[in-house]
Amino acid sequence: MHFLLKGKIKRLIGVCLSLIFAFGVALPVYAGSGLSCCCLNYNWEFNKKEGMLVIGKGIEKLTIKDICRLADIPIEKVKTVCIEEDAKSIVNCAFFGCEALDSINIPASVKLINEYTFYGCKGLKSVAIQDGVTTIGNSAFEKCKNLTSIVIPDNVTCIGKRAFYGCGLHSIKIPAKVTSIGDGLFDECKQLVSVYIPEGITSINKFMFNGCEKLESVTIPNSVVDISERAFQCCSNLKEVYIPSSVETIGDYAFYQCTGLNNLNIPSSVMTIGDRAFYKCTGLKNISISSSIIVIGVDAFKKCDKLEKITIPYDVKYIEKNGPDFRNSRKVILSGDVENIELNAFSGYLQLIKTIESNQTKLYVFQCYKEAWYDQEAFLSE
Repeated sequence: MHFLLKGKIKRLIGVCLSLIFAFGVALPVYAGSGLSCCCLNYNWEFNKKEGMLVIGKGIEKLTIKDICRLADIPIEKVKTVCIEEDAKSIVNCAFFGCEALDSINIPASVKLINEYTFYGCKGLKSVAIQDGVTTIGNSAFEKCKNLTSIVIPDNVTCIGKRAFYGCGLHSIKIPAKVTSIGDGLFDECKQLVSVYIPEGITSINKFMFNGCEKLESVTIPNSVVDISERAFQCCSNLKEVYIPSSVETIGDYAFYQCTGLNNLNIPSSVMTIGDRAFYKCTGLKNISISSSIIVIGVDAFKKCDKLEKITIPYDVKYIEKNGPDFRNSRKVILSGDVENIELNAFSGYLQLIKTIESNQTKLYVFQCYKEAWYDQEAFLSE
C-alpha cells in the first residue's frame, strides 16, 4: 500500500511539473484581499472583494476554468475580467459557461477572439473591445442572453458562424471593413430591432436573422447578390425590406412566415425565387415580380392569405407545383411564354379559363373559386 501511494504522489508531482513547463503556471500566492500568481510566462491576479480577475498572456493558452482550478478561485465568484495588454489572442472556450461573468475589457493587443470564447455567459452585460481585434470567431458570444449591446471595432474584417446567436442585442452595426460573415450570425436574437449592414457584404447568409421576432426593417446593401436559405425566417414583425437590384437569388424559406410583410417589390435582377420563400406571409397583399424571374419554387407564395394581386411577367419559364397560393387573390396576371407550369402549380385555387393573345403577348386569365373575372377589358386595363 505504501508503494502504491508513493507511486501516485510521484505521478501527481509529474503532472504539476508538466503544467509548469508547458504553460508557465505556478501555484497561487495569497496577497492582501486577493490572490496572485506569476511566473516567467503568465500571471493573473484576483480581487476577492470585487470579484475582479486580471489576466495576462495566460489567456492565450488557459481557459478561465483552468486558471480558477490552478489558483483555487471559485469560478462563480469571477464577475469582472480585465485582460492585460501583453495578450495577443484569447484561447478557444476561454470563458465557456462562466455564468457569473458580468463585464470584460479586451485590450487593443488582442487580434483574435476565438471560437466559443464567451459561449453561454448568461450574465454578461458589458463587453469593451478595443480596436486591435480583427476576427470574431464562431459562436464567440453565443447564448449571451443578457448582452443587449456591443460595439464591434472598425478593424474587424471577419465574423464567424453564430457569433451572436441567441444574444439579447437590441441593435447592431456591422463595420464597413467586414467582408466575411458566417451563417446564423444573429439567429434567434429575439430582441433585435435594427441592424446596419455595410456595402461590401455579398450575401445575407443562411439563418442570419432567423427568429428575430422584433426586427422591423432591413436595408440590404447594393453589394448583396444572394439572400440565402432561411435568412429572415420567422421575422414576424418585419414590415419592410428593401431588396436592391443587385440581388439575383432569393433562397428557400428566405422570408418564411414573415407575417408582418405587406408589400413586396422583387427587382429585375432576381432570377430565382426558392421553395417556400414567402410561405405563410399572411400580411402580404401585393407582389410585383420582375421580368427577369426564371424559376418560382415549390409553395413559394403558399398560405399568403391576404394576397390580392400578383403579376407574373413574360420571362418566367418554370413554375413548380404548389407555387403561388391565390386563395384570396382578386386578380392574377400571368403573361408571357411560360414553358412549364406543373400540375397544381397554383395550389388548386385557380382554373385557367381563357388565353388572350395580343401583339405577340399572351395573357392567361384565371378564375378564382371565390370570384371570376368576366370583364376582359377591365381585366386588361388594371
